[in-house]
Amino acid sequence: MKKILTISLLWGVLSACGSGSEATTETNTTPPPDSNSLSNRVLSDNSKPTQQHRIQDLYSLEAPITMMTTDALNEEASFQSADETGEVYFFVVHDRKDELEGKITLKDYYNFMQGAIVAGLPDPKPSDIEAFNLGNLKGLKSRVSTTFNNYGIIYQIIALEGEEHFYQLIGWTMARNTEGIDDLERMIRSFKEL
Repeated sequence: MKKILTISLLWGVLSACGSGSEATTETNTTPPPDSNSLSNRVLSDNSKPTQQHRIQDLYSLEAPITMMTTDALNEEASFQSADETGEVYFFVVHDRKDELEGKITLKDYYNFMQGAIVAGLPDPKPSDIEAFNLGNLKGLKSRVSTTFNNYGIIYQIIALEGEEHFYQLIGWTMARNTEGIDDLERMIRSFKEL
């Protein structure tokens, strides 16, 4: 089942820009608040202990304690985490708006990001793009499903726009892994620009 890790190595090629990471971590046994729900379905385990990650005084998020920080998913990511046993992978790339060429909108940023991901997957099936708000951040999101070596895989693709930065939140797991999908949604909901 570790074949999904092979796909994670594709991400190094797929990101546009980013910065190195400086993170601090705290453990928290309380799940993130549910007020910014990205999904209408009920999450199966809201009591899983989490760790708070603060990245470069730029953003914070909570990840299950089963997710270990790594540098193997994407060389441009400022935060990356993996639970290889549970087969859940997640990373964040941030881009300063003033360092991007031209006037880039959230939709432009999302389309570029999603296009690069979809181009690297076998037989991708993207969902419709949905607009949403996460705290004071505007966002666009979709899911992409694909099959790799007869395993169904679900990708969560999120673009967020802050005052000075755009953020890519990318996560994936096996399609049958409902707990992993819940973990990805919790990490996304917990994202906060500082």
